[in-house]
Amino acid sequence: FFDALALLELAEKKMMFAFSGVGKGMNSDTMSQVMAELAVSRETTFQDLLRKFYYDVDKFTLSKIIETLEAMGAVTISRDNGQQIIKFTGKI
Repeated sequence: FFDALALLELAEKKMMFAFSGVGKGMNSDTMSQVMAELAVSRETTFQDLLRKFYYDVDKFTLSKIIETLEAMGAVTISRDNGQQIIKFTGKI
């Protein structure tokens, strides 16, 4: 029983991404990818995210995605030496 429970708990952590990016928003797929990246890295800079997703979004669009994630409580944003630091909160 406990082995099965542990397996289910591990699998359920990733289930929140099962249907992500399926919505009607123009950038819902990119937002899902950004959320997945943040869930793995836990903390990054705006500059690093833009480097990873520049084929998919421009600076303005990525800014709006990050602002949306902040409004959702999924990330916090701070500044350090002129860099925008984005931290994943785990609240999705």
